[in-house]
Amino acid sequence: MLKILLACLLGISVAAHAAHDPTQFRKLGPDSDTMLYAFTSPDCPHCRDWHRSVLPDLIKQFVNTKRAQIIFVDVPHSPPTKRAVLLLRCIAPQKAPKMMAWLFENQMKWNNDKYERTLYNYVRSIGMAQSTIDKCVNDQEFVDEVLTQILRQIELYQVQGWPTIALRRGNVVRLYSGTDRKVIMNQIERDLHEIIENEKATQK
Repeated sequence: MLKILLACLLGISVAAHAAHDPTQFRKLGPDSDTMLYAFTSPDCPHCRDWHRSVLPDLIKQFVNTKRAQIIFVDVPHSPPTKRAVLLLRCIAPQKAPKMMAWLFENQMKWNNDKYERTLYNYVRSIGMAQSTIDKCVNDQEFVDEVLTQILRQIELYQVQGWPTIALRRGNVVRLYSGTDRKVIMNQIERDLHEIIENEKATQK
């Protein structure tokens, strides 16, 4: 399953191939009228299951077909997850999918009192320079901006827990929680069809 997820993620170009800006949320796919905000936390077992089962279908059904863009909102709630989220923001975009998969598949390995050593060793192993690590975790202005940005998205979409998907198209928002792939995909398809049909009706 991990290989399937990585294949899906690595097969998608970073949006617009823009210069890496770690203050911005990670995105999959080109800009779209339909956005799928994925709220997950790297130490959450249900989020791990979501990435294994739901995310590959979202990519296949919506990103590969250019019907939607996925925006990842990685939520920290403890010192280890805060550090993981910051490093995930700072890693080179093309390496973020690999790191994201590693975080989910190795939750017990890094989510403990030795998290700094484990996380730093990992990001160095995939090419992050120590100077980048230091700036990423010690630049308080950057840290505050990232955390404030995440909190704003949680409040904006009134997210109560994770994993949660917030579908946004125009001013219309729908929320989906859980890890049942078929239920989530069917709900999104149904709601998106309804939203688009309503748009067409108002344009007549």
